[in-house]
Amino acid sequence: MRTTNLHAIECQVSRRVTPLDRAWSWASAIRTTIVTAPTRLCCWALPLQQFAWLALEMEWACEDLVDAGAWPSDVELDIPGIKSPCQVRQLVESMLTHLQSLSNADVEESLVLVETRARARACLLALQSNRRDDWPAADAA
Repeated sequence: MRTTNLHAIECQVSRRVTPLDRAWSWASAIRTTIVTAPTRLCCWALPLQQFAWLALEMEWACEDLVDAGAWPSDVELDIPGIKSPCQVRQLVESMLTHLQSLSNADVEESLVLVETRARARACLLALQSNRRDDWPAADAA
């Protein structure tokens, strides 16, 4: 079943075995939401395409996590089920909050997870800043 329900997404992510795997799933879900949300929606007073930097940040996070040993496994989302910009914003911000709050369970994983959590926090702050211009990825990271 495809869903935009955050609880259902949490259930899918929580089944992942390692913190790296869970981080990859959150980052991938965020990226997918930004990339595939209906383009007719304007969110944060800008078209979603203006938030390509966020998708790029999450893509980089996914690459770093895979390099560190994460096993990719997509989270099923029902992006066409999103009907309003507020739903997009709430979903993305909630997923960023979950990503930034993941704990380190293993010393070897900690540096990659710390970096991923910091990236998620920076992106969340960028989205919550309510700026009307495109906050560059370099500023967010």
